[in-house]
Amino acid sequence: MGKNKKMFSNSIMKRTYRGSRGNLKRKRNANRKALRSNKKKKTKRLKGGKKKLKFPMKRYKKGRKFYKGSLSFPCQGVLDYHQKKNEQEDGKGCSDGTSIYLGPNKKRSLEYFNPDKNVWNVFELTKNLEVLYVDPERFKEEHMREIVKKALKNNSEFESYLDSIRHFGSLSDLCRSRRGVPVLQSMFESKLICNPDFVERLTHIFCIIFGIERSVYEQKIFLEELSQLGGGLTMDRALTGWTATPALVKRGETSLFDYAKYYLEAFEGFTEEDYSLEGQRLSYYGFDMVFLTTVCAAGFPGYYYPNIESVHEDAGEELAIFRTNEFLQCRPDLADPNKSISNEKSSLFSQEKNSFKKKL
Repeated sequence: MGKNKKMFSNSIMKRTYRGSRGNLKRKRNANRKALRSNKKKKTKRLKGGKKKLKFPMKRYKKGRKFYKGSLSFPCQGVLDYHQKKNEQEDGKGCSDGTSIYLGPNKKRSLEYFNPDKNVWNVFELTKNLEVLYVDPERFKEEHMREIVKKALKNNSEFESYLDSIRHFGSLSDLCRSRRGVPVLQSMFESKLICNPDFVERLTHIFCIIFGIERSVYEQKIFLEELSQLGGGLTMDRALTGWTATPALVKRGETSLFDYAKYYLEAFEGFTEEDYSLEGQRLSYYGFDMVFLTTVCAAGFPGYYYPNIESVHEDAGEELAIFRTNEFLQCRPDLADPNKSISNEKSSLFSQEKNSFKKKL
């Protein structure tokens, strides 16, 4: 970073992230305090010896309501499809395509809701739910690493399985040739996304997308590495998935290539202080799905991310889970008919087409 200080200090262009300058100043101060606090905690751990790792958890009680505004068919169709898919594949609740992203509040889900196209859906917990609490203040790199190790311990073939999931499998190993699209290892051997160590490669990606012990500058490097992979791979949604960032969805530019380009352009005007921030969410639906799949394979039904503002877009509170039939029931009686289109698109084709979309 030392070599880039002049570039950062001369950047005075208008920032492209949401929130007022006052909010950003408070956020920066909070980040600096967190950094100092983390240093003290690390020192104490070194002095006191290694302790058993505990995962921060988020608990919800039976009866809690969640919302989804991006589907074009009623919520019962989602649960029916998930149940059938799990029965067919015996995925123990973690079958590809049987997860869901929900808004813990109406405001968050309304960001993805189009009254002319979507049905406003309400889900309710049928039993108590406990998921990973992915808060950058409490969730650390060692937690991410342990999740990957647990997934491998539970299934020695997990790396191969992750590589095979539809639409997103290539994201777990971006530096391998796919369908005649060559990605030469020699060109990218120094890049973190090409780390041959599966555990460390995934740990780094997971920390990047949640800003866990990773700075905004490190996130920029990550996006630059993605952009250097070439459009053949990163523009193929069948291999590297898509983003749910509303601005890009409206444009119809949702590939990994579009995502990297869009967020790299947003860095114009960032200062050195901006680049030093940690704990900033950098969401890409494909990488989020790889993380959620790993979480389920490690033995957790899902994760919760709190309502924390980020200098990046498409960051907010969310609950993401597998094992939907175990924990959820549909509550159409609680949906507002004035907020939804009056259609009943519940065919299996429509369900499968939309079940992979993250939008809340």
